Amino acid sequence: MDSIKRLAQQAMMAPPHIRARYRAVLWEPVPGTGERIVALLSVEPERTSDDELLAGTYPVLKVDRLRTIFGRKRGDAAAGVMQECAQYMTQRQQAGVPLDELKPLFSGFILGPVYQARAYSIDQLLDAAVRTVSAFGTAEEILAENEPARPGQTKGTAEFLREVRRVFAGNDEMRQRRFHVKLQREQSGPELWIDYASGHRFIQAASVPGSTKQAHPAESELKAKLLDLEVLRDEFKGNAFEPAILLNIRSLESPTSNEAFNVAKHSHEQFKRYADWAKLRIIEVSTPSAAAEALERL
Repeated sequence: MDSIKRLAQQAMMAPPHIRARYRAVLWEPVPGTGERIVALLSVEPERTSDDELLAGTYPVLKVDRLRTIFGRKRGDAAAGVMQECAQYMTQRQQAGVPLDELKPLFSGFILGPVYQARAYSIDQLLDAAVRTVSAFGTAEEILAENEPARPGQTKGTAEFLREVRRVFAGNDEMRQRRFHVKLQREQSGPELWIDYASGHRFIQAASVPGSTKQAHPAESELKAKLLDLEVLRDEFKGNAFEPAILLNIRSLESPTSNEAFNVAKHSHEQFKRYADWAKLRIIEVSTPSAAAEALERL
């Protein structure tokens, strides 16, 4: 028990592992009035940050608030303008343009000063950044951008996989195709989605939860993915088949509180029991780069 407490205390001493620079994008809805609102937020992770945050520009004003300010028709139009500008700036950032040199798409948008932030989670960092630059904005719209495309996959795992894919595959199209693979032997057969597939290796990703709120979705995600691998194992029968679970244990190694550590520890032990029951190998990693290295070794 004492050793567990010491581990928890050491984990709590770890500094925030997500570090980013950000700046507000101000918009003058009515040209010439000089009245500006914070419309977008541009975010750029620091090179030393080892988590899954991606560079991008996001709207921070919800459509409902824009409709309240401008009316329904103009509010919807304003939302479209902001989304178009955000997409353009995101494309520029992902093409390598640094935050200091970033330019908005339209003349009515002006970039504010650059700030720096640190946090233990992406949600925490984005929420703090939005609150810093705007009293009316919300991080909900930004966080919605990171919701997983496939049903049953948690936001944390979806974000982690996106960054693993970026680190491991880069611009290599052959490697890109190994991620998010759809498998269906017959048209009437079960449709399976595998997070990573190469040759006879099939890997599903999951994440150890870092809070009570995350625990149930994380467990449901793991069980669903174990079932997918069991169905796939039955399909392969006697053929070569190497299934595995890529488990993101960031929450266990860098918990945000003693309670978070206890949740992560309990779930981690439970996840290992599930994998053992399913006769699956577990590949434990805590960063996207470590996951990419593990895939290289396969």
